[in-house]
Amino acid sequence: MTDIEQRAAKMLDRIRYAPNIWHEPRAKTLYRLSQSCPHWNLTALEQADLWFLIWHYRRQVNDTELIGRAGEVVNGQVALRF
Repeated sequence: MTDIEQRAAKMLDRIRYAPNIWHEPRAKTLYRLSQSCPHWNLTALEQADLWFLIWHYRRQVNDTELIGRAGEVVNGQVALRF
């Protein structure tokens, strides 16, 4: 993970998620991955999920750099490899 991805993954633990959808289980998986294997290279799907979650719950994230990066990815200004 890059430094900014590690910061984003650590932020996932502080977010309150909507009940009964895939967001919380996926966020917990990404958070655990960041804690156990911080140098793991995220797959394109993991990157997409990480930035989607940060963007979707951006009102609970108090890091403007993370929100900016998530906005770039989610809104298509930066293309992820699939």
